[in-house]
Amino acid sequence: MEQTFNCFKDNSLYEKGISLPFMPNAVANIKDNRIAVSDCNCNKISMISIESSLVERSFEVDGIICSLSFTKGRFLILVKSKGCYIADIKGNITNKIPYSVSDLIYAVLLYEKIYYSQWKEDRVVGCDLNGINIHEYKDINLKAPLGVASSDKNVLFITGFKSNNIYALAR
Repeated sequence: MEQTFNCFKDNSLYEKGISLPFMPNAVANIKDNRIAVSDCNCNKISMISIESSLVERSFEVDGIICSLSFTKGRFLILVKSKGCYIADIKGNITNKIPYSVSDLIYAVLLYEKIYYSQWKEDRVVGCDLNGINIHEYKDINLKAPLGVASSDKNVLFITGFKSNNIYALAR
C-alpha cells in the first residue's frame, strides 16, 4: 500500500499528494513549504519539500520515535522508553531529557518548557529542559488527554480522548 501525504489549499481544495517511501508516524510543520515526517517502523525523520515533493534531508535518532514537534529552529522528539530529545534542524541532538512515566505519548516544546499528556492520570504536565515538573493541569472535563500541539501564540491544544473534546490552554 502506498503512503501519501495529501496537501490542500487554504480553501480546502485538494492540491497534490506526495508519495512517501515509508509509513508515516508523526509530522511537524517546519515552515510553509517544508515538513518533517517520522517513519513508524524506525528511528528516521525526513524533511520534505512541499513544492518539489522531495526528501531534502533525513536524520536518525537512537530509539523509536513516538512524536515530534518543531518550533523556533528546534525539534522536540519523544523517543519511546528513552526520553525527549531536542535537536537542531540538521538533526544534531543538543539535549536529552529522560522521563520516568509510562503513559507519555505526545509532547511539545513551547518557550523553553516541555508539555506532555499523561492519559492514565488525566493530566497535562509542564517541565523544564532538565525534566523537572513545574506544573500540571488537571480538569474534571479532560479525560485521557492524548494529543498535544502548540501555537506560537503561547497556547496549548490538548485532545481529550475519553472526554471527546479539545482543550486550549494559554500558558
